[in-house]
Amino acid sequence: MTWNNGDPLTADDVIFNLQRWCERDVEGNSMAARFATLIDKDSGKLADGIVEPVDWNVGSNAWVVRRKDGKWWGCEACLDGVDFIDYGTDPSAEIAAFESGEIDLNHESITEFIEIPDTRDLVRSEAVNSATVCARTNVANAPYDDKRVRQA
Repeated sequence: MTWNNGDPLTADDVIFNLQRWCERDVEGNSMAARFATLIDKDSGKLADGIVEPVDWNVGSNAWVVRRKDGKWWGCEACLDGVDFIDYGTDPSAEIAAFESGEIDLNHESITEFIEIPDTRDLVRSEAVNSATVCARTNVANAPYDDKRVRQA
């Protein structure tokens, strides 16, 4: 991945931008409120996090473990580690993983499969939020190059 000038995008570039977004004292910076859980309340700086990555396999899994120093803003992680597994788009693979004991929880159950987990010994929880979805159009291409279409 590169910037538009051809320079490579590095982890340091990402960290730099996250730190800028977390600057809560910058007037008009609404991102700081959105990233509040990542900001150390005392220092106002981007925190390292309670876990550190061990392995990352796109389309397969990501594995994180508790930081070796064990502390994060004065508390300790309750888990030794977490393995995030990508089961793809077939919900039956996730149901099979529950049944085999391979997984303990999932992020969401889609509507067509919502009743299946209810027949298993699983606990359902719900998180209501005010998430915002932003859709952007490429105004250099039809039909969005027509101002009337964008205003419709």
